[in-house]
Amino acid sequence: MILRLLKDYKDFKAGQSYETNDEEFAQALIDSGRAEKVDKTVVEVKQTSEAEITEKVNSAMEKAFSNFAERVKSIGIHTPSNEPTFKCAGDFLHSVAKSTLDRRVDDKLDKSLGANETTAGDGGYTVPIEYAQTLMDNIRSQSQIFSKCRQYPIGSNNLYIPALSDTSRSVTTSGYTGRGGVVTYTIGEGETVVASKPAFGRITLAPKKNCALVYATSEMIEDSVANTGALIEQIVSESLAEYLDYQVMFGNGDPQMTGLVAHTAATTVARAATGAVSDDDFLNMYAKIWPGSISRGYWIVNNSVLSSMMSMTIGNNAVFVPAGGLGGAPYSTLFGRPIIVSQFAEDLGTKGDVVFADLSQYLVGIRRTLEATSSVHVAFTTDEMAFRFTMRVDGKPGWLDAFTQLNGGEVSPFVVLADKA
Repeated sequence: MILRLLKDYKDFKAGQSYETNDEEFAQALIDSGRAEKVDKTVVEVKQTSEAEITEKVNSAMEKAFSNFAERVKSIGIHTPSNEPTFKCAGDFLHSVAKSTLDRRVDDKLDKSLGANETTAGDGGYTVPIEYAQTLMDNIRSQSQIFSKCRQYPIGSNNLYIPALSDTSRSVTTSGYTGRGGVVTYTIGEGETVVASKPAFGRITLAPKKNCALVYATSEMIEDSVANTGALIEQIVSESLAEYLDYQVMFGNGDPQMTGLVAHTAATTVARAATGAVSDDDFLNMYAKIWPGSISRGYWIVNNSVLSSMMSMTIGNNAVFVPAGGLGGAPYSTLFGRPIIVSQFAEDLGTKGDVVFADLSQYLVGIRRTLEATSSVHVAFTTDEMAFRFTMRVDGKPGWLDAFTQLNGGEVSPFVVLADKA
């Protein structure tokens, strides 16, 4: 028998249904006014009705969502997809060209909104993220110097990094002034420890725009889609990689990144002979690197220095040429550390033609990886398309100054060969 409770009974609340096979007990509940008998068919009908209602609600919701999706498609709203929009850079360029020549926007193109995304009022196209990311990966792979720096993603306009103003070490009869100016003591029983205050500084990375603007005629894109796309991808990534390498070495700090060669954190070594490089120069530079950077340092040299390096000897032993003489490949390391031949080291005989640097101590903040936009209107009169590539980045040495050891003189993670004293 099924009962509907009119009053609370044990763990059951009034209004709930209660089923029992004990007819005598059920009748007692009814006689006491605690419950009433319910026809079983009514309960089954109610349950069926609830199931039907649920099914109808779900069906209506599915239909509504389906209609919404069709509406989104009909008005051209872009919906995310895991599939790449374009096969390659050339495919994107072809779509831009087709839209220009046919005066009909390719469905794959994401129309740029807002004048700030392209040159004012030109209504360009946003380059797909997979294409822009490929360019960013190419920049890192083609960079010799920038790619080896310590890089931080920045989520705001500035990144503040604490640094120690660390210039020297000293020792007294009872104490030692060490890292960051912290003083440690040896004290006797009951003596008071004298407090010391670390000398903290701050490095601010405020990313600036680094841009490249490339023009391509519609004929170039129409006649050779794949080659033109590959060419633009190559020259943009190479140019930005080279420019970033230059800034790490010699950037002026405003608006460029701050170069390490002229920074106060770098230490210089006077060359042994004017206008030349000798084995003594390399030996003296190695002695000036901060001990913690020895295993991470890179030798950065200009190609004009190579001829001097090839002829260097210590005693009767060649430094860079193997025992087989010029028939073998020259060594690519010095003191076990790699040699980078870069056009951004200075010419032979000029300060900065040889640099020994721990690039992990150079800090780079990237506010935004490469963003690319295009316009078919900037160079409308010459029938050219403009492709603009922008990234926001800043970089500075992670040390405020070089410092003087207790014994052994000044050291730094950045050692620069200077002019003859």
